Amino acid sequence: MARGGAAGLVPSGPVDAGWHALIGNTAIYAELCARLGAFIHHYPDVTGTEAPALGWRERTMAAIEAAGFDVCQELWT
Repeated sequence: MARGGAAGLVPSGPVDAGWHALIGNTAIYAELCARLGAFIHHYPDVTGTEAPALGWRERTMAAIEAAGFDVCQELWT
């Protein structure tokens, strides 16, 4: 997401839980964002009713791989 093209990307449940734990530790999160070269905002779904667009999982996993990272299948199934 820090490298652009983040539209329509959605974390899986376990990834979202980890993300919340990370952004709650502001010192570590600020350091990570500085290393990535961009501040990554978080837009929580406050209504709990809107489902992600079809294909969200595949689109997000493909973006992770395109950025040069390995996808941990256990976190996305």
